[in-house]
Amino acid sequence: MSMPHPYKAPLLLVEGPVLDEYADKEGRRQDTAHAPMFSVRGLCVAHVYTTIPSVVRANPGSASVSSIFTRMAPTKQQCSVSCILVMYGLPRLLLGSIVAHELMHAYLRMRHVTGLPLQVEEGLCQLLAMLWLDSQDHWAKSQHGQYQETLLSYLGYQIRTDTSEVYGEGFRIAMEKFQQRGLKALVEYVIANGTWPNWHA
Repeated sequence: MSMPHPYKAPLLLVEGPVLDEYADKEGRRQDTAHAPMFSVRGLCVAHVYTTIPSVVRANPGSASVSSIFTRMAPTKQQCSVSCILVMYGLPRLLLGSIVAHELMHAYLRMRHVTGLPLQVEEGLCQLLAMLWLDSQDHWAKSQHGQYQETLLSYLGYQIRTDTSEVYGEGFRIAMEKFQQRGLKALVEYVIANGTWPNWHA
C-alpha cells in the first residue's frame, strides 16, 4: 500500500462462535444488515480512548488542590488495535480478501480515525479487498484445475456487483477515486477530511 505503520496487529484465526462473541462486544453484529453476507467473517478489535484536557489549581504554599476545571477545547481520541480476528477454515482467496478488508479498518484506527460515515470506511475496506484479489490473478492461474480461478472471479464479481448502499456503492465510489489519484492519496484525504474527495477525472 506504500502506507507502512510501525505496529503490526496480531492476526488470529477463530471459530465462528468466538467471532460472533467479539462482534457483539464491539457492537458490530447490528451492522450486518448493511453487509453483503449475513454472518461476520472478520473483525478488527480496537479500543478508543478519549482524552479531556484539564487544569489543576493548587493553593499557594499548600499541597492541597483548590480546584480542577476542564478546558473548553475539543477532546482528543486515541485508538489502539488489539488484534484482527478472521473465521477459521475459509479458502485462501476468501481469507485473504477478508484480511485485506480488516487491515484497512486497523490502519484507520491506528491513525486514530473514528466516526467516518459507514459508506466511506466500508467502501475503502472493500476497495482494499478488491485490490488484493486483483493481485492474486497470477497465483490462481498457476494452480492445478480451474477452481481457484473460478473462486477468484466469483469473489471479485460479488464485490463489484454488490447492491448495498454501504458496501457496494461505497466500493464503487472508492474505486473511482482510487483510479483518479491512487490509494495513498485517497486514504490520506479521507483521514484528513472524513469524507470522499470531490476530485474530477
